[in-house]
Amino acid sequence: MNFAFFRHVRMKFQLSYLVIITALLLLNWSFRDFHNFGFNTIIYTIIIVLFGFKFNFLDAKFLPLLTRKFKHNWLNIVNYPLQIVVFFNLFPIPTENYFNVFKNVGNFFHFTTATGHLSSWGLIGSFTVSLLILLPFLFTVVIPEVKNMGQLLVITIEITVVYVIYLMHSVSSTMSLFGDLTDSGELLSLLSTLFIVAPFVYISLSNQALPLPQLLSRKKTVTIKTAVVLLILFTSAFCIDSAIWQHPFPTWQAPSTEELVFALRSGIGEELIFRGLILSIGINSLKNFKYNIISSIIISSVVFGLIHLVNILAGVEVTSVVSSTIDAVGLGFMFAVLYILTRKLIFVIGIHCYGIFYKK
Repeated sequence: MNFAFFRHVRMKFQLSYLVIITALLLLNWSFRDFHNFGFNTIIYTIIIVLFGFKFNFLDAKFLPLLTRKFKHNWLNIVNYPLQIVVFFNLFPIPTENYFNVFKNVGNFFHFTTATGHLSSWGLIGSFTVSLLILLPFLFTVVIPEVKNMGQLLVITIEITVVYVIYLMHSVSSTMSLFGDLTDSGELLSLLSTLFIVAPFVYISLSNQALPLPQLLSRKKTVTIKTAVVLLILFTSAFCIDSAIWQHPFPTWQAPSTEELVFALRSGIGEELIFRGLILSIGINSLKNFKYNIISSIIISSVVFGLIHLVNILAGVEVTSVVSSTIDAVGLGFMFAVLYILTRKLIFVIGIHCYGIFYKK
């Protein structure tokens, strides 16, 4: 990648972010309801002014006191999720007038029908506006550098929470401000994965000048030795999966469109986050640490497994959730080793997607 070009593009998006965050703050102040939301508005304003641009904002050329990163890196690690929470919580609707600002924009561009639902044109238009709002955020609030194993563990948890709670729902939640969504299911989650999660991963790595994940590579990385190791790994993965789910032979059924979209969303999004981003940050940022590779694999795999515990909140049986968590930890380890051996993310994504069909 041409990092000089990247820095130029980043500055343009950061200027856009400054305009957006200022506009959101003004909206909150203009339509504030002090009984319910006034305190939050004041706190968010203070946080943004004092801490909001500690990410080499505009390459720290303007207002260095505000824009340069903290000297103590732990403060940068803590500041990162704080800014994400503030940004996304500036969108919730404090008053009806605030709500009408976005609705009126949707009506002005004819995004909605008479019933208030987004039309076909409205879906395209609100999706485009959502990207114009969210991409500047991705270029500005960037993952800080990791300098020790403790920071890697903390940043892994932060990235996971950001991915699950914010990034996966950022497009649909932003679009819904302009009108009622007719479909807020898996398709919008897939779009979020392709247009928000994927840029998030590549921008985050580019910002730290770390190697970018390759979907495919012309380099012949699969040697005979590697193939033998992969065969052992996949045999082990199959045994783990079969023992836990008690179905040693898959009963193939043609997947429905919804299952296909769900598999693509999960496979692409989770592999980009846990193998493409978290694993890469661990391996490349801690090169001087003796066990950086194995430690990065363990951290990324365990956290990857633990996110499956959230299914308990959806009412899934506890024993099934525990089984899927154990399964995901083991398979996460296999996926990490596969990615390190081949450096081809498409392999891991493909197997991950198939694994979801397999459990159907």
